[in-house]
Amino acid sequence: MAHSELSGTTKLLAKDHQVICLDMPGHGQSDKPTKDEAYGVELVAHVERLMDHLHIKQAHLVGYSM
Repeated sequence: MAHSELSGTTKLLAKDHQVICLDMPGHGQSDKPTKDEAYGVELVAHVERLMDHLHIKQAHLVGYSM
């Protein structure tokens, strides 16, 4: 997503920080798993896998409405 397409708090944060927005399973346009195991701790693992993939060792995480 281009910086000019960001809105609200995300746009403000992007002025001074690298911002990575992810669409968590069951939210937004991502798949909607039906098994309970896909949520809870698995959502944390989802973020960990993304950070590992992007070689991010440390981050500030911001959540909204979850």
